[in-house]
Parts: sequence; structure tokens; C-alpha cells
Amino acid sequence: LLPQRLREDVLWSESFEDLIPVGGRFLLLRKTARMEDHMVVDVKTRHHWPLVLMDSPYARTKLLAHVTVSDSPSLLLRVVAPTGERLLWIDRLEEDAQVEDVTQLIPKHPTVMAWDPSSRRHLFVLQDTTLVRVDLVKKAIYPTFLEGVRGYGIFDRMLYALMIDGTLLRMDLDGKEMERLLDTAVPIRSLFGLQGAFRIMVGGKVAILFLGERGELLAGRLPYRFVDRDVVGVDWLPHRVLLWTSEQVGVLEFPTAPSGEEVIESLPELQWVLKRRVNLEQGFWVFHGSHAVCRDDTQVFLLELDPHGTTQLVPLIQVKKHSSVMYSEETGALYYLDRSSGALRSIQLLPAR
Repeated sequence: LLPQRLREDVLWSESFEDLIPVGGRFLLLRKTARMEDHMVVDVKTRHHWPLVLMDSPYARTKLLAHVTVSDSPSLLLRVVAPTGERLLWIDRLEEDAQVEDVTQLIPKHPTVMAWDPSSRRHLFVLQDTTLVRVDLVKKAIYPTFLEGVRGYGIFDRMLYALMIDGTLLRMDLDGKEMERLLDTAVPIRSLFGLQGAFRIMVGGKVAILFLGERGELLAGRLPYRFVDRDVVGVDWLPHRVLLWTSEQVGVLEFPTAPSGEEVIESLPELQWVLKRRVNLEQGFWVFHGSHAVCRDDTQVFLLELDPHGTTQLVPLIQVKKHSSVMYSEETGALYYLDRSSGALRSIQLLPAR
């Protein structure tokens, strides 16, 4: 995969404290907590601009937290202003993007917030066991859109909801065309427990994953429960899931659709390909799943996954403490903040598409 010498570039020599990936294409670079000290970079065009202008009413507000969704250019920000905490919505992270205060639309103390990347009109908020739908265009709130919910996820303009009675529902974003995917014939209560919210992730027609608050990982296919706790994150490919805890990296393989010749359908298989790490926080598939990039605290390394079970580990770079990285399949590059200077740099792993 890798050439003998990897090309590294300095994209921005100024010093930054953190890097926030947005939608696989944008980087939000942070100097201080103030919004006026955040810059946006489009890694495809290498163009950059300030998150807000200096005369913006939000310029001096402090950013406390953010919510992003995979493959979405939108951003939900929790900030503190002189009037108190506010929630700000940016529909698309582009130059001169409009920042909208949506505080009055969002219920207090939400558990999970998400939206459909391809249709960003509706924001869904899980509050206790009630799913609230917010129409960002009409500025309308549907406070009891769906009740009795343990967790939910959005895929391909469809909403998936795990109910407290153990059923799994799929419906459109208006709550119509509802169908039941999983019923009480499956021992749901023993699998999911009695408490805790779940985030649902859908891998096309292959599988549905459930990631719990304690890091438990389950799937909608036998044997259902794959990891009991401590999963930090996952990255999808067709039939293949990269997952990691703070100490180890695993690959969950789902069998392809049966040809009809099999007497018994193959079961998904989890293999731990790397163990005894310190603080794994991020992971990305590379080159159609033959390799993976992972960040363990400040160390970023490449994993070469041999189909026969051996894994080669190649150290790549050291990054700034407490900062994230982003790999772009489109550009073939890994973006990070230099460990010493805080400058934005890239390392080219594959040719750009």
C-alpha cells in the first residue's frame, strides 16, 4: 500500500489546539474556546475561512460542545453567551454560513441528537424515552413524535427505533410507513438490559448495530451480542465493521448474502486484531478495508490486516496532545495537528480520487 516515503505537507503554519472533523470533508480548527477563534478548512479545495465573522453576534461566545453526523456538513453547537447557554445550528459548514439560534426548539437535557445527512430539515432528539422531532424549516416541535424509545438511528431517509418493549421499528422521517423489524421473539430484555440508551447504526442490508451508553455492541443478527462494554467507536464498510475500545482494535465480519447452497448460514465473526494499547480514540478504514488508521492518544499508526490473521502495525506520526485527526478517502490523506507546533499538516497515504 504505502510508498517508501510518504509525502507530508504543512497546510497551515499557525498553531491550533484541536481539530474537529465534520462530514469527512471539513475541518474545524480551534485556537481558543471563542467562536471567532475557530477556522474552517475544506480539505478537497484547501480553501479556509473563519467560522464566524468578527462582527458576528456570536464571535465572542465560547464553544462548549458540538454534535456532528457522519457524511453531513451540518453542525450543532452548544455555546455559552452572556444570556446563558445557547444551541446554534449551521446547516452547511461553508463560507459565510448562516448561524441560527435553535435553543427554543431543542428540549433540555437531550440524550441523543441526530439528523439525516441527506435531508437536514428534521432534527431528532431523544429525551428520556421520548423521541422529539424538530422541523428546522417550519420552526415546529413535535414533542411526542414517538414514545417508549430506548434508542434510534437514521439511515437512507429512514428512522430506526428500538422500543422499550423490545421491538425494532423502521419508518420514514414523518413517522409513516412503519414496519416491525425485530419482535419480542428475540430475548431483547436479556440482550439490552433494562436501562440505558442505544445509538443505532445501519449498514445497508447487511446488519444493524446497537451501541450502548456503556459501550456494549450488539447486532440484529445472531449471536446478537458481540462486545459487553467499552466500545468507543466504529467505522463501517459493506460486510465489515472496524471497532475499538480504549485498549484494543477489532474487526467484525458479516457474511455476504447466502448463495442458497449453504445448509447453515455463516454467522458474523469478531476478531481482535490489536491489543494492549493505551487510549484508542479514533479509527478509519483505508483502501477498501485492507488497512486501518487508528489514533492511540498522540500516536497514529497504520494497521495492515492480513486475511490470514496476522496484523502489521506501522507507526505514522505523533500528533498534538488532546487533538483529533481525520482521514479522507476522497483525498487519500490524513490530517492532523503537529505535536510540537500545532500547525495543520497532512500525510498522503493514497492517491487522491
